[in-house]
Amino acid sequence: MSDQYTITGLDGKPMVVTGDMLAGMNHDTLYMLRSRNTDPQLQNLLAGYEHRAFARQYVQENPWMIPSMAVAVPAYSAYKALPKDLTGGQSRSQASLSQLGQGMMGVGEGAIGALSDVFAPMFRPPAR
Repeated sequence: MSDQYTITGLDGKPMVVTGDMLAGMNHDTLYMLRSRNTDPQLQNLLAGYEHRAFARQYVQENPWMIPSMAVAVPAYSAYKALPKDLTGGQSRSQASLSQLGQGMMGVGEGAIGALSDVFAPMFRPPAR
């Protein structure tokens, strides 16, 4: 069972979510949730799921970008880990292995989704 977290929902009211719920949300929803939940701990929690959703949706819509995204995700994580005075970065969350893992899972999910988009129609029964 996934841990439960209380966050501020899109309607401004508290809502209880699980990691599984967050993993299934789209990028736009997670981006808006991050804008409503400014606590650093919640930013760190939501960031990985937002990165995952972005990678999933981007790769599914642009499967030729799989190799680039497979490099970009760890490169972005490495950039976030550098000192802020060196990069001038203003990230809302800290770099973490969890965010890196979530981003790479998004790349994989997007690749599977893209393949499904291509091959699923071949296995549907013919229309009558």
